[in-house]
This record gives sequence, structure tokens and C-alpha cells, in this order.
Amino acid sequence: MSRTALHITLLTIRSSLLFSIWTSDTKFEIEKYTFFDKAVFPCSRLIGFRPDIIHCHDWQAGLLPVYLKNEFAADPFFWGIKSIITIHNLKFQGIWDREWVQGSFRSYRQSVHT
Repeated sequence: MSRTALHITLLTIRSSLLFSIWTSDTKFEIEKYTFFDKAVFPCSRLIGFRPDIIHCHDWQAGLLPVYLKNEFAADPFFWGIKSIITIHNLKFQGIWDREWVQGSFRSYRQSVHT
């Protein structure tokens, strides 16, 4: 039986440091995590961190696969990166205003391409 070495780099961000403000304002919560998700790929490129797999845990990181597939697909730096989503509690995932979320995504796309 042959053994293959496996190198794993875990990059975690303590949410208590970045997101210590929690409100019941749904739009603020969506905007806060959308902003964070938007920054992941440009920052990853900036520091030269290119993971093989991005593990997105829960709805707060749910836009990462969307951005990877739609906004960064043409950039060879991100080619071949896979993503996986895990959700720990479906009961509390919330129901968002579709038009507002889509508008937020459209405004991000415009800011990236200007």
C-alpha cells in the first residue's frame, strides 16, 4: 500500500474579531457578509494564497462559490478551485428578499468591472 503525503492549510477567521456587531436587521447582515465574501478572492490573489478547495460553512459564506464561478472564472489564478458548502442548521437559514440580494450582487459586479 503506497502512501501519499497530504498538505492541508487551514485559513480560518474568527468571526468575533470581524463581526462582533450582530443585529436583527436582515439587510445589514446580508450586506456585511456580502462585503466579506467579495473581499475573499481579491485578497487571496493579493497574498498568493490559492487553495484547492474552499469550504464555505453556512449562509454567511454562501456567495463564495457564486463569485468563484461567475466573477473570477476567467482568471487563471482561480482555475480548478473547488468549493463545498456545509450548513449546520437549516431551520435558521432565513428567507431573504430576492430582489435586494440580486441587486447587491449586481452592484458588486459593476464595481469589479469599472
